[in-house]
Amino acid sequence: MYTFSLLFWLKKGRQPETRTISLRITVSGISVEYSTGIKITPEQWDNEIKRVNLRAFSTKERPLAVQHNKRLDEIEEGIRQIEKEFRIKKKTITAQILKDAYEGGAVTAKEMQFLEVFDIYLAEMESKVGLVGENSAETLRTYKTRRLNVGDFVESEFGKKDIYLSEIKKDFNERFKLHLQTRHYCKQLKKIGLGFGQIKKHLEAVEKVLEFAQRRDYIQQVNIHKVTVKVHLFENKEKVFLTNDELIRLQNHTFTLEDLERIGYPHAERNDIVLQTIRECADCFIVGCWTGLAYSEQEILNEQDHIHMGMDGRKWIKIIRKKQKHLNPKFTWIPILQMPQQIFAKYKDHALCQLKNRCLPVPSNAEYNRTLKLISQILGFNKLLTVHVARKTFTTLFVNSVQNPQMAALILGDTEEVMKQHYLSVQHQTISEKMGEFERTMQEKQQEWVRKSS
Repeated sequence: MYTFSLLFWLKKGRQPETRTISLRITVSGISVEYSTGIKITPEQWDNEIKRVNLRAFSTKERPLAVQHNKRLDEIEEGIRQIEKEFRIKKKTITAQILKDAYEGGAVTAKEMQFLEVFDIYLAEMESKVGLVGENSAETLRTYKTRRLNVGDFVESEFGKKDIYLSEIKKDFNERFKLHLQTRHYCKQLKKIGLGFGQIKKHLEAVEKVLEFAQRRDYIQQVNIHKVTVKVHLFENKEKVFLTNDELIRLQNHTFTLEDLERIGYPHAERNDIVLQTIRECADCFIVGCWTGLAYSEQEILNEQDHIHMGMDGRKWIKIIRKKQKHLNPKFTWIPILQMPQQIFAKYKDHALCQLKNRCLPVPSNAEYNRTLKLISQILGFNKLLTVHVARKTFTTLFVNSVQNPQMAALILGDTEEVMKQHYLSVQHQTISEKMGEFERTMQEKQQEWVRKSS
């Protein structure tokens, strides 16, 4: 269901003492402006009722003010009548179409433009965020990024800001794919070209928008060819994770200013702040290595909602996974071992944690990843550390220690099975035992490492 609203407001012009009354027509979050041509001073406008203030005019000029308001009423009534007729006849309705219809212009489905339809699609998606079974706010954010990238392609390929739906030919996605591979600049990676996985998502977004246009009767059918993207080419890419020895080094290392000087960190005036961030990011990363928590889960983790006492007498993390089916089937349960428990206790009185009611002082994703690069450089890890590496480290070390991939999948929330409610207590007991084995194995390896080092 689309949304529709009208709003009169004062628009500044070249002459500072006068304003032009403009009408903002909004349909599903997309707006266009219609100028009424009426000019008044700011003092002559009643912002509460969005009409000309009769009291601001002299007795002689008051009939003119009445005429202005009558004209505004006529404009609003006219556009509302057009919207009603279009709605009853189930015609395409956009802000631009209503404006054109009021001005006497021709209105046809062929005049709908691709990026305009994309914006309507995003507005509808945004209105459903938070509803059961609909897309999340994070998905909406990624679609907005894809919309910007499609806009860059359209401007680069067609030489204009937007194109009509009728201009989209069968090879549109082929050309878009080539653009993303060879001409698109990725600011995050600071290089030309996107990976195959991201390209696939962009092409799927284009297909979904065109299918949306077809459902809305903006076009008769979707004519573009489906483009195959061979994502499997990257299946054999080397997985990055910390070995047991590297994790032990990270846990036992005390970060100092000398570390920053040794790697030649350029901003000496910020060293104290950076050092504190490094220590906090290292602790957050270590928690990820011992629990398998993703960034979004570390970020929201708080004692009141997520820390619970289990039937085995130890504390557990009980957290909802966004995209996976879970134990009950709403939650994933993770026992809190000694190392993460110590880190949680360390930050119990931390200012940021108290302010946000969180267990960990998790920074932004970008700052987290930047800091992990510094940590890798300080410790001499010849690998690119990211937030997600902690999750991979947990999986690798857990499976190698306990030899139970299914249990690791259960803890990570990556299982596709739906656990029955009566089986939950058995799963808790089994996970508790396996995590205990994992902790003992890791402690033995760490003690052996300490003996060899001393």
